[in-house]
Amino acid sequence: MPTNISAKKTVIPTQKAGVSNLWENPGRAICRDGKIINTEGERWVLFDETVDTEINWELVKASPAIKSAMQDYVFYKIEQQTAQAASTVFICLKYFSQLIEHLNTPADITFTDLQNYLNQTRPDKYEWRFGHIRRWYEWCSRRDIPGFDRKILSRLKKLKVGTISVGQSVLNRDPDKGPLNDDEFRLVRQAVKEERGSLVSRVCVMLLLELGSRPAQLILLDETDFCIAENPNKKGEKFYSLKVRRTKQRVIGDSEKRTRRISTELGKQISLLIEENYRLYGKENKKPRPLLYSWTSKSPEIENPLEELLSSQRARRMTRPMMRYHVKNYPVNTKLISPRTGKIINLYPYRLRYTFATRHANQGTPAAALADMLDHKGLESVQVYTAGTSNMVNSLNEALGKNEHYSATIDRFLGKIQPKTENDIKKGVIHGTTPTLKNLGGIGVCGSNYLCNLFPPLSCYICPKFIAWKDAPHGAMLSELENYVQNIAETSGNPHDRIPHQLKETILAVKSLLVKLERDAEEMNK
Repeated sequence: MPTNISAKKTVIPTQKAGVSNLWENPGRAICRDGKIINTEGERWVLFDETVDTEINWELVKASPAIKSAMQDYVFYKIEQQTAQAASTVFICLKYFSQLIEHLNTPADITFTDLQNYLNQTRPDKYEWRFGHIRRWYEWCSRRDIPGFDRKILSRLKKLKVGTISVGQSVLNRDPDKGPLNDDEFRLVRQAVKEERGSLVSRVCVMLLLELGSRPAQLILLDETDFCIAENPNKKGEKFYSLKVRRTKQRVIGDSEKRTRRISTELGKQISLLIEENYRLYGKENKKPRPLLYSWTSKSPEIENPLEELLSSQRARRMTRPMMRYHVKNYPVNTKLISPRTGKIINLYPYRLRYTFATRHANQGTPAAALADMLDHKGLESVQVYTAGTSNMVNSLNEALGKNEHYSATIDRFLGKIQPKTENDIKKGVIHGTTPTLKNLGGIGVCGSNYLCNLFPPLSCYICPKFIAWKDAPHGAMLSELENYVQNIAETSGNPHDRIPHQLKETILAVKSLLVKLERDAEEMNK
């Protein structure tokens, strides 16, 4: 492949091997964001900062005339959509070419050939590949490329083709591919809180948990997108945020960025990751510096200037397969067993995105707000989450003890239990103030030696640093909480009221604490 990407355009002759009307290759394609793709030769290296992408036409087993029509269409996709979209189309055309490699011209492609390809994809649920072939045939037909028959196109349009759908997994709460349930979410959340696993894997999981972004959006984050602001009213308090690039918006040039607030916990972990990046990869002044680095890098001896330019723009940036590797292996390395399946939690980036959306929908987030957080242009794509939300009754049945699996089997209380001491009183007692404004007296102390500002005492029961007193009025606290949420369930007209959902975890944690106290008492009496 020529090494000079600025060379004059190369035009493929219109006569080749006795076949006329071949596509004239301009030699260069200009992507929507202004990048230049060298289309000379058989290998087209695409500019995609999130994954290594190459189109290799040597793998297409088709006649020159059919291959020419395929190249024409993929070239169009590069300029009109994205590198990844063009790569997906190429893969589908490549598989189709294996079926028709014995044909000479597009006119030799029959309806039966196309239908046979559709039938081959159905057993493995790859019918969506045929969808790309049908769109290719339609595009060529409408451009009057010789050999593409509009009568065949009319018959193709009548064929029913399945699509890639995550909707069923979300709606059916698939235990392997659907959103994490509350227990699985709690296990993953607790693991990152306890700083288990590698730092970069932990940050990947935390970003997906908190932002629900597409993996590509997170991979494209640079150090300059990480912002820290000081609270002017409280010395030492910091606020963290990320400028997340929008994707799939089909805009010319660079995509806009939106500022997303992140937790202090994640902000501190990102700060540590940047320091680790400096230590591992140096503190060179190259811009941009990615937030998520790859653990491998391009060889410094790059002969092809196009690949060198691609390497410069990638800047050792993590790829999508690598992010999937980090997320997929996180529950393996931290031994996170799903209470639903009894197996290691099957985790991957998009499953955390489904979980983010489902949890927000369950908490009553409006569809418009959810679409904005997920970076969708319309409301259609978020209907699968809002339609599949669990109602308040099911949620309360879990919290109020109607499901023994939740109330007794799963340990929700993560703190410690000990008798009250004089030193505890000096540290500062956590008072059992209920949502109904009753004060039940002291229930314990904070193991961090300071009183946090989350929402004590309700936040204490789900905190691993909480030290609960054995003789505290935890039973009275449970009764108050159950009565409170039951009253909301009976009087609220909103099936997705946030308060019961927020208090459910606290109720289950108090129940778990009482089970532990009861077991301890039984052991003492033996």
